[in-house]
Amino acid sequence: MRRVGVESESAFLQERVARFGLWIGAISLAGLVVRMAAHIALGHAFETFLSLAWGAHLASCVCVLGLWTALKGKPRSRRAIEWLEVGGLWGAALGYQIVGLYLLPEARADYVVVLAMNVMFVGRAAFVPSSPRRTAWMTALIGLPMIGLFYASLAARPPDPATPPEAEWTRTLNAGIWWTFITMLCVVITRTIYGLRAQVREAKRLGQYQLEARLASGGMGEIYRARHALLRRPTAVKLIRPDRVGERTVARFEREAQRTAALTHPNTVTVYDYGRTEDGVFYYAMELLDGADLQTVIEETGPMPAGRACRILAQVAGALDEAHRAGLIHRDVKPGNVILVERGGEPDVAKVVDFGLVKAIDEQDLTVTEADKIVGTPLYVSPEAVAAPEALDGRADLYALGALGCFLLTGKPPFGGKSAIEVYTKHLELAPEPPSSQAPEPFDPGLDQLLLACLAKDPADRPQTAREVAVRLEDLLDRLPEWDALDAARWWKQHGPALRTRRDAALQSAPGSLTLAPQP
Repeated sequence: MRRVGVESESAFLQERVARFGLWIGAISLAGLVVRMAAHIALGHAFETFLSLAWGAHLASCVCVLGLWTALKGKPRSRRAIEWLEVGGLWGAALGYQIVGLYLLPEARADYVVVLAMNVMFVGRAAFVPSSPRRTAWMTALIGLPMIGLFYASLAARPPDPATPPEAEWTRTLNAGIWWTFITMLCVVITRTIYGLRAQVREAKRLGQYQLEARLASGGMGEIYRARHALLRRPTAVKLIRPDRVGERTVARFEREAQRTAALTHPNTVTVYDYGRTEDGVFYYAMELLDGADLQTVIEETGPMPAGRACRILAQVAGALDEAHRAGLIHRDVKPGNVILVERGGEPDVAKVVDFGLVKAIDEQDLTVTEADKIVGTPLYVSPEAVAAPEALDGRADLYALGALGCFLLTGKPPFGGKSAIEVYTKHLELAPEPPSSQAPEPFDPGLDQLLLACLAKDPADRPQTAREVAVRLEDLLDRLPEWDALDAARWWKQHGPALRTRRDAALQSAPGSLTLAPQP
């Protein structure tokens, strides 16, 4: 996990140096254009622009813009980034100094060059992440040739009665003093920003977890990729902020974390730790899932073969069975809350996530009226969750599991509609169509019968436990087309790149998913 942190820091440094090169190059190029426009307005001949001074100014622009060109593409090592930065800045500084050699003495070339380099290096200190020591030696060393060129250029000029003999010494000394002040200013700026970044990193530490990148954001909080300071294992940390959801909701999430942390089923997301920060933000750490949720899988590749769907449903039923026996109802079983990952070299391992709506079967808050509160997702909610949400038990999750099975086999949930009310009404009143009537491939009617039984309107007509559903699904596997680890590996090799592309686009536009497409 340390490697992830190093790569993240290098990527940040590369992005900042590239942008710095673009901005300083744009400023330098604008200065060149303004100078050319002024000379044209004064009537200078075109040959004027062919001198070494104009070429040096153009070379300076190329050096800093070259930083942007070299670093905007593929990732580079930190050492390569630092050497490219030194080379680009040294080349640009040398170009500015050569320009100064060709300025008239009355133009005070020393001050003009110092001012130009001051803009570049102060901008670098403020924009590019760096240690104070690195800023000090870079600024000082790159400025030394400038001081030498000042003295050499002044000493080489013909004697001028109007210019005191000691002019070259005094001007060179002044330039050296000013550059010393600039170096000190750059170090102070770097030290301040360097310290602020360290404070931000420390502020993003929750106990033993260092937050690295935000993966998702919602109304109740955020999810971050994080690393444990000692174990180095990949971790996702979810933050719940009291100012967004209220203290009562935070207390419910804390109870949920305590209960789900005790779940050990291999198909349930593992909760490692939980706690509160000093300012009251509740967090819990869980395993980081490198996979794709079922909603994304079906949207990207279409309905599943019955053998694969049955195997995944059996895993989800096993996870629900442990939760129900522990007295917990998930209440939001849906495709987006089941993630396919690879574990121990085995692909298509289902992980049930987001117990954010989990409810203890024996939990009752007498201070809150919940009779009119529908929980869950409309497309997968049970009839009793609509009619009597205060009286739910584990059979509500089995209804959602049946709806999930229909989605995997047909690409559509059992009921749709233009509004939540329309969907709720269908859950309450309409009989679902057999999935086999809409699936692209035929399959054993026993799977139809089991899913329709899970979708019974009356909970008493459904299978009574998740364990019963899991056993029946396992029995059906012998009568369905086989789907094994080799089939799953071939599938991910074919579809994994498209899923990763979709994942990356979603995170860049509006981070909202914790899932990552697995490597083939």
